[in-house]
Amino acid sequence: MPISMASALTRLGLDPWDEAGRLASLPTKTAIVAVTTLIGRVPGLPIPALKIPDLAAGLVPLLPRGAPAHVKPVPVATRTWVQILFQADPRWLTVAIVVGALVAVSRLILSG
Repeated sequence: MPISMASALTRLGLDPWDEAGRLASLPTKTAIVAVTTLIGRVPGLPIPALKIPDLAAGLVPLLPRGAPAHVKPVPVATRTWVQILFQADPRWLTVAIVVGALVAVSRLILSG
């Protein structure tokens, strides 16, 4: 069964929004290493270990860059879906694209 990046991060006990923001603030090479490490830590992920760095290298450029420092997200436990949709930085749409790309890649890997 395909797993989204948001689901993978949640399985690791991380908030996907916070982690995407942290990863986006890193230099590209450092972010690729961090994403590779995160993907490698997800239990039961059906991706060969040798393909994880390539997957990470494809996902990191999709992260939003240059998010304004003054944008502070509402804590996850208190956010409603309306707040998430209308108060989030619009560049977080890129995060949704990353999640979709991970689902698509995992389906390709599983199918062949």
